[in-house]
Amino acid sequence: VGAALFSLLSAWAPDFFLLVLARAALGACTAGVPAAAMAYLGEELPVAQRARAMGLYIGANALGGMAGRLLAGACSDWAGSWHYGLSAVSVLGLLVAVLFWRLLPAARHFTPHSLQPGLLFSDVRRIYADAGLPWLFCVAFLGMGTLVGLYNYLPFRLSQAPYALGPAAIGSVFLLYSRLLDTETCSFDISLITVEDRYGQTDPYCEIVIDKVSG
Repeated sequence: VGAALFSLLSAWAPDFFLLVLARAALGACTAGVPAAAMAYLGEELPVAQRARAMGLYIGANALGGMAGRLLAGACSDWAGSWHYGLSAVSVLGLLVAVLFWRLLPAARHFTPHSLQPGLLFSDVRRIYADAGLPWLFCVAFLGMGTLVGLYNYLPFRLSQAPYALGPAAIGSVFLLYSRLLDTETCSFDISLITVEDRYGQTDPYCEIVIDKVSG
């Protein structure tokens, strides 16, 4: 809900500073959502269902990202301003957030932990003491950074000469996200998560990297 509200505020920010501030607040609201969602699925679902649910969640993220760009581009073209396109996505996000909040089953297996700084620091230190997790964090950081950098650069380049594309045409570039949604890839990712669940191996992630590099 907070992310949708800050998104709506950013659509009508009167100056660049407030626009950046609103977008930063939006990022702060959404930064922990994927980790919280994975933790929720891991705690609430049995092992036999966990891999498929996580795979579907990953695919739904790509679908939402693609649909949001398409909707924003189409509305911007129709209304003649990016403010309306971003507002449309924000209002839709707010409605979906409220609906999700009402329909999501309450957590039954969540165990609350203390938020004392000392205990939190101890948990973080234990995570980074693991031999494999920091490397996985690096892979995720570099992969996400590459994705965000590329798709942030493309709209600016395509809006300039010699392309001079409009918002709707630029938004259609995000149809490339459908690569993340095809059956083969989703099945491949789900099967790797299943191997991780059963055997606790990190080797399958090398196969993911090879798959992504090969296109």
